[in-house]
Amino acid sequence: MSLQSEKDKDQGTKDLGMQIDIGHMSVGGNVVISGRDGSVYVNTGGNVDHQNQQLITVGGVETTREELDKMVEKIRALDNGIAESDLDAETKEEAEFNLKTIKDQLTASKKPNAKILVKASQALYRLSPVLASGVFALFGEPLTAQIMAGVGGVALQFVESLMRRHTSK
Repeated sequence: MSLQSEKDKDQGTKDLGMQIDIGHMSVGGNVVISGRDGSVYVNTGGNVDHQNQQLITVGGVETTREELDKMVEKIRALDNGIAESDLDAETKEEAEFNLKTIKDQLTASKKPNAKILVKASQALYRLSPVLASGVFALFGEPLTAQIMAGVGGVALQFVESLMRRHTSK
């Protein structure tokens, strides 16, 4: 097993990634090799099944590209809702700013700042009934809910409050 490439060893620099060279491995059962940006699962018994699924980190949570695409689609729907709304220019600008803040917080690789995210989400929610429905749809997405749960505290309280308001109507 090698954690550094030969070129890096010769130059005295460190490779920030990990390289694993396995010449031979004898294992009974399953082998799981995983890292920050991907995982490989290999079943070593019977019919060998090889799966390679790219995982990405969004909002401090590891997820798949498909889950991220679903969340981004809800953000796009909100963006379209703002563009098509009959809000005055100043209110539209406020809505666009809040949506950009929400998008930046949710799609960064690190955990979002709960106070910034909740403040922007509450402001967008209160601007119009159409946008309120879009905010509800966004925070109802499994990935968004998982990010908010990971942040905890005020973010989780916001989502719970949002869900109660919409399910009681």
